[in-house]
Amino acid sequence: MPNYMLIFSFVIFTSTLEAASFEFQKCMDEVDYSAMKNTQMNACIDAEYLRVLNATSKRYPLDLKAKDTSLAADVCEAKDHSREAPNPYFSKISCRIELLKDLYSIYQR
Repeated sequence: MPNYMLIFSFVIFTSTLEAASFEFQKCMDEVDYSAMKNTQMNACIDAEYLRVLNATSKRYPLDLKAKDTSLAADVCEAKDHSREAPNPYFSKISCRIELLKDLYSIYQR
């Protein structure tokens, strides 16, 4: 018999991450490229990062979440983002988001 609570948690978790991506896209669509675009884009990626951190399942242990967040920060800090578009900060936080999504999806399986 399948664990329906686990399946339900996965559906909620997945849809939360997808909604966060929609919110991020909406924010990026509203960036004014004629003035301070990097600051506006960085604000969008920061909000997305917080949404991903908050979208973790309630069943995801806090100590594991802290370790995964630290791991993502370390891995992405070690990578050279100086030549990546649109700016190095945006690229570094994007790296963290993608790594955290991968780590969270492994836990959900």
